Amino acid sequence: MNYKYFSILTILIAGTFMQGCEKSKFLDTAPLNAITAASVFSKPELAKANLLTIYGLLPQYLGRGGGVIFDMNTRDAAHSFGGLLFTNLRGNNYNAGAGSMEYNLGGQWAMNYEKIRQANTFLEGVEGSSFDEPVKKGYRGEGRFLRAVFYLELYSFYRGVPIITAPQSLQDSAAYKVKRNTAAETIQFIINEFEEASAELPLEWKGEDKGRAEKGASLAMEVRALMYKASLSNDQAAYEQAAKVAQRVLDLNTYSLHPDYGKMFFDKSDNNREFIVSYNTEPRQINGAPDWVLVNAPESGGAWGGGMPSQNLVDQFEMTDGKLPSESPLYNPQDPYKNRDPRFDASIYHQGSTFKGIPLQFYVGGKDYIVGGNQSTGYYIKKAIDETITNYYEYGITSQHFLQPILRYADLLLMYAEALNESGKPDDAAIYVNQVRARPGVNMPPLVTGLNKIQMREKIRHERQIELNFEEMRYHDVRRWNIAKEVCEGPLYGVKITKNGDGSLTYGTQLIETRTFEQKYTLLPIPQEEIDKNPYIEQNTGF
Repeated sequence: MNYKYFSILTILIAGTFMQGCEKSKFLDTAPLNAITAASVFSKPELAKANLLTIYGLLPQYLGRGGGVIFDMNTRDAAHSFGGLLFTNLRGNNYNAGAGSMEYNLGGQWAMNYEKIRQANTFLEGVEGSSFDEPVKKGYRGEGRFLRAVFYLELYSFYRGVPIITAPQSLQDSAAYKVKRNTAAETIQFIINEFEEASAELPLEWKGEDKGRAEKGASLAMEVRALMYKASLSNDQAAYEQAAKVAQRVLDLNTYSLHPDYGKMFFDKSDNNREFIVSYNTEPRQINGAPDWVLVNAPESGGAWGGGMPSQNLVDQFEMTDGKLPSESPLYNPQDPYKNRDPRFDASIYHQGSTFKGIPLQFYVGGKDYIVGGNQSTGYYIKKAIDETITNYYEYGITSQHFLQPILRYADLLLMYAEALNESGKPDDAAIYVNQVRARPGVNMPPLVTGLNKIQMREKIRHERQIELNFEEMRYHDVRRWNIAKEVCEGPLYGVKITKNGDGSLTYGTQLIETRTFEQKYTLLPIPQEEIDKNPYIEQNTGF
């Protein structure tokens, strides 16, 4: 489901904010302050306009908190400059009480409940409307899908949360004093919502509606929810169910791998069927520029160079023979980036890369050696960086709009593989891992045959780290697998490149920082202000 940018009338109802609009006879006859919830649900087209604003609340995995990547909370990346959010991420210090929602990671609680409130208001309005039943059915499916996405966001950060399925009056303080549902109750509610929503959604949208929630989108998100349930409690039945639901998505024959790993983020054509669920309106802005590109494109090219991939991650990209650099005869320590998995060059700028045709210089004394006043790791993020942008601060440049993945087809295939493997079918799992590796333009060799369950588990986890790098999946995966401490704690390395007198380069490693991780940081703390407002809410363990 690629949520395209719709130029629409946005309706002002309780809790719904005003955005850009298009002319409407309704607005010609009714002042804005007279538009009520009842008015919105008097006509299907007005309800649709409200629904599309809720689509605009989908999470931006490449745009949270000013372009920051949550994956830098692992040792896959560092950040070149300070600020509360970045400092908290690096140090696993999630302030439970101070700061704005933008820079306090605990703000995920309030932001997602506001989104849920808007979805609940929409669903209540649809049910109370006089719309024909087929119209109600479709809107109900979309509203429940969106609400379930927001609840899965909450679950991923906090686990058990209060399940609220009706609008709450801002004046009714008692309505907010509810207990947390258990983690098991919360995830089962989410699974059920995705399943039931899928029955009310169309197989495919076309024309101007292309990009709204489809049956396959809801089923794919159900797979993700089932994988949370399965891995957190080693629930074999949930693994088996996840595999069955994933197969249902494949049977729809609606989605496919994009033929170009690097360019798929910029392909908004109807032929791009990789992005099952994505955010594709204008990214949030810093000083009028898109967060992701401004913050992470090379500093020497006029941006900030914020996200810095680590040597730890670079060492995980295989050589073209399918072996890690430490194992492959193809690896040359004085030409370390040659013969790598093509996803490496599509994801990471390195020594030898160019930005807008200009060579990057990561060697000591080069223009990319120091970034943001801090030591560079020797790498920049390249994934989803649009090199055609000429002014990072100019608002509204068409080329700056790109697909922000929430769930890609490759992700679905790898979840399917994981579910099959954990169900005792490693040979079947290999089929879907190999499909991802065989993407045109990637063409990595298939996995070796005969792997057992434990060996295949490591291969799947490794493939997810590489395929989904910097898409926030690593942050959630290591917590879902309960390996966050071993992945997040320890030394984070960069590359140190020395330019010799004859112009040759010598490559080594250098310590950038040493990370620590406490087990409590597997989850976020609930903001203290939320607990102060609702004494029935219990804080997560350790905070």
